[in-house]
Amino acid sequence: MAVPFPLTWTWSTRLLRASSTPLDVQSEIEQLADALRREGAKSVIPYPNSIEFECPGVAGMRRYALLAPISGGSISIEERDAQLELTYSLRFVLAFWAALAFGVLFGLLNIDHDPLKYGALVFIWLFFGNVAISLYRFPRFLPRSKECVAA
Repeated sequence: MAVPFPLTWTWSTRLLRASSTPLDVQSEIEQLADALRREGAKSVIPYPNSIEFECPGVAGMRRYALLAPISGGSISIEERDAQLELTYSLRFVLAFWAALAFGVLFGLLNIDHDPLKYGALVFIWLFFGNVAISLYRFPRFLPRSKECVAA
């Protein structure tokens, strides 16, 4: 499902193999898929050079779970010399709708003053705060999920 920015954020990172064994993209994909399942992804579909995953959102996870604000995403892996290049896209559709609903609710609760300003601030705080935290935590999760060291 193609979701536009700001609901989808895409980045890439490079990882070095910690062991001296030859690179095997498929085993790396399986390790990432297992790590995503352990973190609470409800659907993980491995492909030859990528993974797609779906998450239940905050309703189906602990409050501070890594994947809680993430609706789903994909990770693609390419071999480049002795490194793996991981390109990941994360979707924040559920976090967007939840932040929008809370923004409207708080705007309505503050109807006597400036509801648009108050509701917009709540939306910005909730949505972009969750996105920022996830974009900080997810790239740090990738090396820990496998036997790799960040490049």
